[in-house]
Amino acid sequence: MGASQSRGGRKQNGKLDSSKEVGHNFILSFKDVKIKIVNIASSELKILTSIIKRHCKVSKEGWDRNMTYLFRLEKPEKNCLIKLVTDILLSLYKEGWEPMTPID
Repeated sequence: MGASQSRGGRKQNGKLDSSKEVGHNFILSFKDVKIKIVNIASSELKILTSIIKRHCKVSKEGWDRNMTYLFRLEKPEKNCLIKLVTDILLSLYKEGWEPMTPID
């Protein structure tokens, strides 16, 4: 799959407020059985952790290096990954996130 970036901020009245942290981005990368998240704040990491654990069996997770959080999955099926990506995108959109253009 590829990498995607998102722009967001802190919660205010149930929604994420992007005006407080202008330019706060994180990168979400899917490769084989690994999901890498770079430069993410703890509040966003909690949201993504619950979504990933809901859809896939996680064999290992933790901080890798250079502000990178890593999930290693146990043989995810294609349909589970598709549901995971759509759930992540919809959940972040409901929280007030705006997707950025993909990086080549």
